[in-house]
Amino acid sequence: MRGEFAKREKARFYRIARRSATECAAILDVAAELQLADNKRIAEGKEQLRVIVSMLIGLGKWLEQSSDALPKYS
Repeated sequence: MRGEFAKREKARFYRIARRSATECAAILDVAAELQLADNKRIAEGKEQLRVIVSMLIGLGKWLEQSSDALPKYS
């Protein structure tokens, strides 16, 4: 299968989402430094992002491993 439904393409989307989530964590660091939110809320947000990033890493690895036998395309 090709396009956004191909396993390799989904894995690429998960990598992009993982980078976006880590950018959100950096934004929370800035918010903490500027005291724009209380530390409890920032910690909760960072914990949610940690879980999200972990899931995205796992999904991406699973898709990449399960698609090793598939031919690559550009």
